[in-house]
Amino acid sequence: MLRSILRWPKKAWQWLTRMRTALVLLFLLAVGAIPGALLPQRPLKAANVDSSLEANGTIAEI
Repeated sequence: MLRSILRWPKKAWQWLTRMRTALVLLFLLAVGAIPGALLPQRPLKAANVDSSLEANGTIAEI
């Protein structure tokens, strides 16, 4: 009984640590990032940028 309970986490860990799984997950992450790179972002308002720079100084430029 205990062996069958402990078998599933071990199999799951072995599956997660395979190179094929890592490559598939990396590919899915890259595909998921495409819409964020291609879709237009919200436009910045110059007044908001200026007030942020004034409020935070050098840290806001980073």
